[in-house]
Amino acid sequence: MWSTVFSGFSIAQSYLQHQYELDTSNNINNIQILHNNDLNLKNLKQNKEHHKLQYQHSQKQLAQSLLAAEREGLRDIWAQKNHKNQTLIIMQTLLFGCSFGLIIEGILPEYCNYTIYLLYSIFISTSVISIFISLLLLLKLQSRMTQFNIFNRDQVYSCGKKHLSFDSYYLHHCKQLKDYSIISYYIGSAALIISGIILWFARFYYLYNKLSVSIIFLIYNLLGISAIIYISYNIKTKTRENTLPIHFINDNINEVRVI
Repeated sequence: MWSTVFSGFSIAQSYLQHQYELDTSNNINNIQILHNNDLNLKNLKQNKEHHKLQYQHSQKQLAQSLLAAEREGLRDIWAQKNHKNQTLIIMQTLLFGCSFGLIIEGILPEYCNYTIYLLYSIFISTSVISIFISLLLLLKLQSRMTQFNIFNRDQVYSCGKKHLSFDSYYLHHCKQLKDYSIISYYIGSAALIISGIILWFARFYYLYNKLSVSIIFLIYNLLGISAIIYISYNIKTKTRENTLPIHFINDNINEVRVI
C-alpha cells in the first residue's frame, strides 16, 4: 500500500515538474517570438529609412547632373552668340577701315557736277558714322552679355526680373542693342558701297571720259545691290520658333520634374 502511495506521489511530482518545464519552455518561446518580431520590425524600419535616403541621394545626384548639363548648355548658347558678335566686330572694324581709306584715297575728279560732290560727302559721312555707331553698340552688347549669371538663378537684373535662361536675358537686355547695331551696319555698308559707286562713276565719266564704261559699271553695281537686298530680306536664318530651354530642375528642393 505504501509503495502505491509513493508511486502515485512520484508520478504526480513528475507530472508537475513536466508541466512546469513545459510552461517555462512556452514562456521562453513566446519571449523569443516577441523579441524576433521586434527585431524584424526594427530591421524593416531601418531598411525603409535606408532606401528612402538612397532614393533622396540619387534624386539629388540626378538633379545636380541635370543642372550641370543645363548650365553647360547655357554656356554653349552664350559662346555661340559671343562668337557671332566677335565676328561682326571684326567685320565692322574692317569696314570702318575701308571707310577711312575711301575718305583718304577716294578723291573725286575736278570739275564734277555739284550734286556728285554733295552726294559723295553725304554717303561717305553716313558710312563712317553708321559703322562706328554699329561697332559701339556691339561693344556695349558684348559687355551686357558678360553680365549674365549662369550659376545663380535667383539673380535679379536691372529690369527687376529673374532670367532662368540666357535666351530670356538676351531678349530683354541685348536684343535691342543687336537690332540697332545691325540696322546701323546695313546703313553704313550701303552708304560705303554707294560712295564707291559715286567715286568710280565720276572717275570713269569725268576723268577717263568713258561714258559707256561708267554706265556699265553703274548697271552692274545696281544689280549687285538688288541681289544683296533680295538675299537679306528673302533668305531667313531663323529656323526654330522657340529656343527657350525647358527647365527640369527645381533648384529650391533639388527635385527632378518629369515633363
